[in-house]
Amino acid sequence: MSNGRLRLLLIEDRADERDRFLNFCALTDDMEIVGTAAGCREGIPLVTTLHPDVLILDLQLADGTGMDFLIEMEKLPLVQRPFVVVTTVVVSNVVLSMVREHGSNYEFIKTNPDYSPELVINTL
Repeated sequence: MSNGRLRLLLIEDRADERDRFLNFCALTDDMEIVGTAAGCREGIPLVTTLHPDVLILDLQLADGTGMDFLIEMEKLPLVQRPFVVVTTVVVSNVVLSMVREHGSNYEFIKTNPDYSPELVINTL
């Protein structure tokens, strides 16, 4: 956390969803999105260079999956791992269990009628 603000890194392949997160986060005083990426190749380096407090990670990405991302992140020599929030349309208990096993701290199901980027941000 720098300047008392929570630093968020957003990995989401849908531009409209990224925009919703960015627009809502811009209205808050206590957090900021320090980087965004649409996929694994673009996002993994951002974890090491931006040192986010929180990683918001979509499970289905343009060039892989959030699971791929979590497995690659496990290999990084991070001083501190970010708190990982996964967003997904997948409701399989097996998949969610695997995601937790690889480092997810919290999951939001996008098909839930109450889901929104605002809900994710407000829960942090």
